[in-house]
Amino acid sequence: MRCFAVPLLLLFHTFTGRSRPTRVAIAAALPVYLALRTALAAAQGLTTPLKGVGQLSIVLANVPRAPVGIWFALEGGWLLVALACVRAGAMSHSRNAIALLLAALLPVAAALIVGDLTRSAAYAFPATSAALALLQMASGLGVTRIRRWTALAAAISLAIPMSFR
Repeated sequence: MRCFAVPLLLLFHTFTGRSRPTRVAIAAALPVYLALRTALAAAQGLTTPLKGVGQLSIVLANVPRAPVGIWFALEGGWLLVALACVRAGAMSHSRNAIALLLAALLPVAAALIVGDLTRSAAYAFPATSAALALLQMASGLGVTRIRRWTALAAAISLAIPMSFR
């Protein structure tokens, strides 16, 4: 599931104008991680529990929990992702808005095929950082307004779980 968070980190660094070597290093980290994990597994006899991943029974079991899993992936951060997508789209940055939305939904969709939906969906969390970077880069919102939206997202993240006690 970690590999699904990498596109979000790449978007963050793209939206913040980081240098190309930073983006290349992040992209290169994934195959290096996979190679090291494979080598360690082979050397130490470790296994990854892939039994059942993608099976229809797991997907069907996750369907009733999907709304909760999707919500808890970002909680109030979904507000930031939606705002970034809407504002960027309105400012002729539709490609960036679509890239952010798809990259945010990718880990959530992948979480539907594994047994631990909410924990796996949490790999979407870097979408909040990418959304904030896109808001600053392409939305025309000032830093003060972005901070207010971030505070609102944080308040939502705190208030909604408390209301279900």
